Amino acid sequence: MLLVGSVAAPRAHAQLPTTLPDSILKARADSIAKADSIGRPLPRAEAPVLAEGVWRHRFAGDSLYVNGALTLADLLERIPGVTTFRARFYTAPMVGSVLGDPGRIRLFVDGVETEPFDPRSGGVYDLSLFPVATLEEVVVERAADELRLHLRTWRPATVVQGQSRLDILTGDDRANSFRGFVSRRFRPGWLLQATVQQRSLTDSPLFAGDGDALTAFARVGYVAPSWGLDATLLRHRATRATLLPVPLPGLENGRSIPGMELADQLAMLRATWRDAERGGPWLQVTAAIRGMNETSPRRTGITPRANSGIRLDTADTNLARRQYVVAGGWRAGALRLSATGRFRDDTGTITVQPSVRAAFETSRAVVALFGERSPFDRTTRAEAQASVRPVPWLLLQGAASLGTTGTADVVTDSLGTVGPVELPRTRAVRAEAGVKVGSLWVTGGLLARDSALLRPPIVFDQRYEAVVDGPARALMATVAGPLVRGFSTHLHAVQWSEAGLYRPRRQFRGELAYRTRWLRRFPSGNFDLRVAGIVEYRDRVAFPLVTGDVSATSSGILGLSLDLRIRDAVISWQFRNPTGTTYTTVPGLLMNQAMNVYGVRWTFSN
Repeated sequence: MLLVGSVAAPRAHAQLPTTLPDSILKARADSIAKADSIGRPLPRAEAPVLAEGVWRHRFAGDSLYVNGALTLADLLERIPGVTTFRARFYTAPMVGSVLGDPGRIRLFVDGVETEPFDPRSGGVYDLSLFPVATLEEVVVERAADELRLHLRTWRPATVVQGQSRLDILTGDDRANSFRGFVSRRFRPGWLLQATVQQRSLTDSPLFAGDGDALTAFARVGYVAPSWGLDATLLRHRATRATLLPVPLPGLENGRSIPGMELADQLAMLRATWRDAERGGPWLQVTAAIRGMNETSPRRTGITPRANSGIRLDTADTNLARRQYVVAGGWRAGALRLSATGRFRDDTGTITVQPSVRAAFETSRAVVALFGERSPFDRTTRAEAQASVRPVPWLLLQGAASLGTTGTADVVTDSLGTVGPVELPRTRAVRAEAGVKVGSLWVTGGLLARDSALLRPPIVFDQRYEAVVDGPARALMATVAGPLVRGFSTHLHAVQWSEAGLYRPRRQFRGELAYRTRWLRRFPSGNFDLRVAGIVEYRDRVAFPLVTGDVSATSSGILGLSLDLRIRDAVISWQFRNPTGTTYTTVPGLLMNQAMNVYGVRWTFSN
């Protein structure tokens, strides 16, 4: 829960790069095989301009794994206003709540939006299921009331003939993970990639919940000077045994999480004209089909109000959804413009979801605008984000969103009938101001949203119900930057005006890190050491049941991590909750006590 990937360092702060700098790896590989370069980089899907003047939540390259980031939940815990909930370790369900709303996280894989359409999810993402190992970059777009995660799948870091990588991790409770990467380039512009990841966890006999997951990723493509064509297949199969609650005083409200077995796959065929990140016009057309097969044991006795928008789980599930994405834009200097149309074919019904973006970015100011019409809740959203640095030591930034009223499909009776429920008008604001004190940035601000329909995370407990929560307000503060002699820190705290659902009233996360490359002894840059200590605190969190609210415990947790790079190999170690604190983030489901995970990541370039 505690040891997460590093936020990509801003221009003004060079103390927190990744443990294995991609620039060093690329420069070394290209210098060795420059004469053998036979291809061009695969074009990327569009990523938004982030209107955050100092800390941009962009995880790239090895920063996806530094500090033990094994899941998407690990990557989101640095973001103020986000609270993650976990049943246990990485094979157990995980959910992220944004401003107290578990349904406000969206995922886009190479420009294709992947909705949580498993009936057991209730429309809320289980963040443990998406395989981070297949990604080269995660761009977190922090809107005023939701997070949009733009996920770019892995591409070779160089344009030489080949690149390979091997990751092996093990730890307590037989928490094993294996990742293998291989890529190959062929003349004149062909490329071939493959990734395999196997994860397993044999949990304590007291809690059960053993699980494993197998991920396969493959891509074949052709890249010409101004256009490209590639086909991608991402398949993830996961199983989990029944996870048991703990019969301890104060934890009586927990319920077991039934076993699960599912296979989720995404196939994409994409044609590109120019790269979306380069200047001038660009165009991308993608055809995707996502399918899911679930053969988990059936859930019975589900309270109808606990499910939001998805029919009850009464049989094996076989689902498929097609999506066609047409995106195009233009970039000239500081200005970016783009438009996207998403056409979904679900059981013969075609829906259209249009969106537009405009952004203006300079070294002193960033303005980003976004508009979208949703075919699901029939709302129109308009957003604006901006950051300004009038002088080098002052930062002003914020975001605002406005959505029209709409409707959502919610289960209305014991038969699982889905009926429309009117949504409240959505308005949210984030405002921040920061000053630079020496080398540290100190910021403070406000988070606010109007009433919202909260979708329940029924993946933890079918009894959680959908409720309309009233307006919420919070104060937040951040301190981040380099200290002295290789030390740096990243702290943030959030305090809400009152206790609410799916959010602690007070939440704090702090990290103190030390990094050295020992350049006097290794001037070539072949040595890199990063050690970090982490502390996290949160108050009790309320979860609404049909019969009344229940709470997870408050907690104060420590964590340690180490990453040591020698040439192209990284030795990593993380120690989660070394004091063995007893705590829960989901009512009744005890989190792991002292947990070690360690291993090696090794990259090869041919």
